[in-house]
Amino acid sequence: MQRIVNFSLFISLSLFLLSSCQPDIPAVPMDLNEAVLIPKPASMNATGSSFRITEKTGISYPEGNQEMADLAQYLQNKLKPATGFALKVIPFKKDKYNINLKLSTDVDYGEEGYKLNIEEQSIFLMASQAQGIFRGLQTIRQLLPSNIEKPVKQIDEWLIPSGQIEDNPNLEYRGSMLDIARHFFGSE
Repeated sequence: MQRIVNFSLFISLSLFLLSSCQPDIPAVPMDLNEAVLIPKPASMNATGSSFRITEKTGISYPEGNQEMADLAQYLQNKLKPATGFALKVIPFKKDKYNINLKLSTDVDYGEEGYKLNIEEQSIFLMASQAQGIFRGLQTIRQLLPSNIEKPVKQIDEWLIPSGQIEDNPNLEYRGSMLDIARHFFGSE
């Protein structure tokens, strides 16, 4: 009788341990070229896979740079309501599952330019200045499902299509169009 109880306990414990182990979730095939981005980036190259945001995802930034820490916190605040994930914001640590923000002096991306490299295991956003990082964060937000903008937790897969995006504004300033046909003006 004792052997049956021990065997049953062993089987139950084994099944519990096996079910609690979560293997890496495979990437879902996605096409970056089908993404609608405004404004359209200067160049996009799809690799046909995806990056998945999970509760393990972190946002890393260059250590000692408060402006970059604020941008990492900004992204966390934008993603938390819809995902329900309290993404950890940490000083730069090249790690799997992280969204890595990095200022680069190797290449001059201009004031607002950036390079976004999205892989299955991590995302690297590089720019010469913080304004470029901010623009790249807006691109990341546009690449996520539209539910990411909802103010309450959504049940969705938070996938970003993989590939490389490089962008640099080709106009000196950003503006808006005023349609004067909708307003009455005097003859002067």
